[in-house]
Amino acid sequence: MPGKLTYFDLGGRAEGIRSMLHHAGHQYEDCRKSFPEWATFKAETPMGSMPLWEEDGFTTVSSSAILRVLGVRLGYYSDNHLTAYKIDSIVEYIESM
Repeated sequence: MPGKLTYFDLGGRAEGIRSMLHHAGHQYEDCRKSFPEWATFKAETPMGSMPLWEEDGFTTVSSSAILRVLGVRLGYYSDNHLTAYKIDSIVEYIESM
């Protein structure tokens, strides 16, 4: 069963996730919320934020956490702790911008 990515109908914090999923050829549902929809949907989210990744009955919140879990699963993440640190540093830097 493919996962479901939920975010606004723009790039923002979900664009890196969408890019990785596209590059990997991973099928997923791209659920895009409008700003008016967000006002009511927010209360249904685990931490009151997006993006959300839902798969196999589990929801992952936060773009960096989603990138990490999918990166591991899709073979984009390293087993080497120093390389993993560098990956996380770049992801966190980009998200802060």
